[in-house]
Amino acid sequence: MLQWYPDSYRIGLAPVLTLAMVVFAILVRVVIPEGNHAFQWPLNIAMGLIALIHLYLLVDDKVMKRSDALIYGLVHLCMAFTVWVFALMVVTGNDLF
Repeated sequence: MLQWYPDSYRIGLAPVLTLAMVVFAILVRVVIPEGNHAFQWPLNIAMGLIALIHLYLLVDDKVMKRSDALIYGLVHLCMAFTVWVFALMVVTGNDLF
């Protein structure tokens, strides 16, 4: 883990964005309790950025080995997808469509 230290911001950016999705969903729900479909776009953009970050980690082999990046990406994308769906449900008022 210490060999990843100079590039740790690249590795930790995806979980930080996932945490930001949770905080954003909670803040929107507190401010606007009825739910609004306009606030789902920042969550969609954040999920796309998370996928792009994991793709970048997979392509850039200076940060970590590709097998490590693949496993990290698969595990985190599954968790981020779950968080994304529940954040969308919280923001839109339990109605995704």
